[in-house]
Amino acid sequence: LSTFDAPHSAAKRDLIREFVDACNKHGIMPMFYHTTLDWYNKKVLTYDATGGVFTNGAGTNLMIYTNTGLFAGGLDENPTRAHCTFEGWFTDTNYTTQFIREPIVTQDASAFARWSTTYKVQHILQSLDISSDYYVESEETFTAYLGDWVNPGVKYYDHYKQPSSQWIQVDDSGNCVVQYWYD
Repeated sequence: LSTFDAPHSAAKRDLIREFVDACNKHGIMPMFYHTTLDWYNKKVLTYDATGGVFTNGAGTNLMIYTNTGLFAGGLDENPTRAHCTFEGWFTDTNYTTQFIREPIVTQDASAFARWSTTYKVQHILQSLDISSDYYVESEETFTAYLGDWVNPGVKYYDHYKQPSSQWIQVDDSGNCVVQYWYD
């Protein structure tokens, strides 16, 4: 019917015959299940790590399912990304709908990893003595999704002029810092 068999593979031998002979030798009844229908219309879930990686170093992971929806192969894992926390799978890169994998996969689909990371806000005050030295009065750490724009608030300190608030886009550098300088 097809050349998709063991004698036409790298094995170059009839693996089924070897299996049957070994079963018969030990008094075991060999049993088989075979259908080309299981592979006729396979389904693929594509997981895009969006900047992260899977344990094999790839940024994309394909999970293959038979046409009956049963798992057939692929890495079932979440990716990693430096300075980031994996926040789940989403159906689009705008992260509007969380991706939920059904127990039986009935259609091709894609999922995109969403990441969060931390950023810091430093409130830096000028010394009130005659020096012009500055010192970090307080430092806060916040969490945001990668790519989000954040505008952390400024603080009020007696005898200091408040700086204007700043907008920054959170990235995965591991060193996102907003510095507010108070004179």
